Amino acid sequence: MDERRKPKPQSRGAKVRPLTQDQTMTINSHENFGWSSFVRQPLFQDPQAVLVSPDRSVVVLVDEAGELVTEHDVKLRD
Repeated sequence: MDERRKPKPQSRGAKVRPLTQDQTMTINSHENFGWSSFVRQPLFQDPQAVLVSPDRSVVVLVDEAGELVTEHDVKLRD
Protein backbone atom coordinates (compact mmCIF):
# COMPACT_ATOMS: atom_id res chain seq x y z
CA MET A 1 0.00 0.00 0.00
CA ASP A 2 1.35 3.41 -0.99
CA GLU A 3 1.62 5.83 1.92
CA ARG A 4 0.31 9.18 0.67
CA ARG A 5 1.40 11.22 3.67
CA LYS A 6 5.09 10.73 3.01
CA PRO A 7 6.61 13.66 1.14
CA LYS A 8 7.85 12.90 -2.32
CA PRO A 9 11.53 13.55 -2.89
CA GLN A 10 12.11 16.74 -4.79
CA SER A 11 14.14 16.43 -7.94
CA ARG A 12 16.68 19.10 -8.73
CA GLY A 13 15.33 19.92 -12.16
CA ALA A 14 16.09 22.64 -14.63
CA LYS A 15 14.57 25.30 -12.35
CA VAL A 16 17.42 25.08 -9.83
CA ARG A 17 20.71 26.47 -11.13
CA PRO A 18 23.71 25.26 -9.16
CA LEU A 19 26.42 27.70 -8.19
CA THR A 20 29.24 28.22 -10.63
CA GLN A 21 32.76 27.18 -9.70
CA ASP A 22 33.74 30.86 -9.37
CA GLN A 23 30.85 31.52 -6.99
CA THR A 24 31.73 28.46 -4.93
CA MET A 25 35.39 29.52 -4.63
CA THR A 26 34.42 33.06 -3.57
CA ILE A 27 31.91 31.81 -1.02
CA ASN A 28 34.34 29.24 0.42
CA SER A 29 37.10 31.82 0.81
CA HIS A 30 34.78 34.23 2.66
CA GLU A 31 33.35 31.48 4.87
CA ASN A 32 36.93 30.80 6.07
CA PHE A 33 36.80 34.31 7.58
CA GLY A 34 33.46 33.81 9.32
CA TRP A 35 31.08 35.03 6.60
CA SER A 36 27.86 33.08 6.14
CA SER A 37 26.15 32.34 2.84
CA PHE A 38 22.78 31.38 1.46
CA VAL A 39 21.03 31.28 -1.89
CA ARG A 40 17.84 33.30 -2.26
CA GLN A 41 15.22 32.68 -4.91
CA PRO A 42 13.25 35.85 -5.70
CA LEU A 43 9.89 35.21 -7.35
CA PHE A 44 10.25 34.77 -11.13
CA GLN A 45 14.00 35.53 -11.00
CA ASP A 46 17.22 33.53 -11.06
CA PRO A 47 18.66 32.36 -7.73
CA GLN A 48 21.12 34.75 -6.08
CA ALA A 49 24.11 33.73 -3.95
CA VAL A 50 24.41 35.98 -0.89
CA LEU A 51 27.29 36.50 1.58
CA VAL A 52 26.80 38.07 5.02
CA SER A 53 29.63 39.40 7.20
CA PRO A 54 30.06 37.95 10.71
CA ASP A 55 28.60 41.07 12.36
CA ARG A 56 25.79 41.24 9.73
CA SER A 57 26.79 44.79 8.79
CA VAL A 58 27.72 43.89 5.19
CA VAL A 59 25.58 41.94 2.72
CA VAL A 60 26.87 41.26 -0.80
CA LEU A 61 25.70 39.24 -3.77
CA VAL A 62 28.08 36.91 -5.61
CA ASP A 63 27.61 37.10 -9.38
CA GLU A 64 28.22 34.18 -11.74
CA ALA A 65 31.85 35.23 -12.25
CA GLY A 66 32.47 35.11 -8.48
CA GLU A 67 32.63 38.90 -8.17
CA LEU A 68 31.05 40.67 -5.19
CA VAL A 69 28.12 42.98 -5.93
CA THR A 70 27.60 45.62 -3.25
CA GLU A 71 24.73 47.53 -4.83
CA HIS A 72 21.54 45.45 -4.47
CA ASP A 73 18.15 45.43 -2.74
CA VAL A 74 18.75 42.51 -0.33
CA LYS A 75 17.77 43.29 3.25
CA LEU A 76 18.16 40.87 6.16
CA ARG A 77 15.45 40.27 8.72
CA ASP A 78 16.25 40.80 12.39
